[in-house]
Amino acid sequence: MTTSDDAETPASPAWLLALWAAFQSLLALVLFMVLVVQVLIAERDHIAAMEPSIKPWLQTLCQPFHCKVDHWKRVDLIQVNDSSFNKVKGSVYELSATLVNQAGAPVAAPSLELTLTDAQNQAVVRHVFLAQELEAPTLIRAGGEWPIQHSVLLDDNLNDRVMGYSLVAFYP
Repeated sequence: MTTSDDAETPASPAWLLALWAAFQSLLALVLFMVLVVQVLIAERDHIAAMEPSIKPWLQTLCQPFHCKVDHWKRVDLIQVNDSSFNKVKGSVYELSATLVNQAGAPVAAPSLELTLTDAQNQAVVRHVFLAQELEAPTLIRAGGEWPIQHSVLLDDNLNDRVMGYSLVAFYP
């Protein structure tokens, strides 16, 4: 037994169903390609670090989006080892440290923030050393180290107040 509602609903022609399925497939493919482009752009520095031969292709991809492929920056994979801040003579101190790249690919050399503290562990002075100022290599190779030795001249009135320090790597 059929109702009047069933009789009034015409069946869609097969070609219309095939056209609709083709449109949905094409839309899914376009959306997937857009997602792939977004991931390539978002992860371009990492991809170029892991596979340098792809860098020219990524640079071409970036042109219409006004982005650029740069060195990979992952400060969480840079470990500061064996740091020291010692008085050499008068107001001259020497900062030394070794930065270790724990990533599986080269990363850009970071800048460093040196914070000098007093007896209550309160910051007395902070100074940022840009990577160029520390004569850093452009890249620290995968698993590689960057030894740092840098002289620091303090104001005479800070000599007696400085009791400690901290050293933090970061990317400006």
